[in-house]
Amino acid sequence: AVVNFLDRMLYVEDRVLRIEEQAIEKTSPLAGKSLGDCQVQKRTGLMIIAIRNSENGEFTYNPPNDYRINPGDALIVLGDTSQMEALSRYASNG
Repeated sequence: AVVNFLDRMLYVEDRVLRIEEQAIEKTSPLAGKSLGDCQVQKRTGLMIIAIRNSENGEFTYNPPNDYRINPGDALIVLGDTSQMEALSRYASNG
């Protein structure tokens, strides 16, 4: 079932979904804020599946809304290319 899901996920009818990461620079408007405050999913349509912690390299899977994003963290997200571009713009200049 998982392999079938991944095959279908990568080629949804009219768009291609990807799993990518978005590094959060210290100048990012997301740095220092909670996921709930940032509303990444609402603003971009992306699903945040994990966050890689910049200090210890560990992943927090399905991070809660109160997770505070630190400079250097990386958001691991699922979505299409236009959603990824929206996150890149949002993470760099709000």
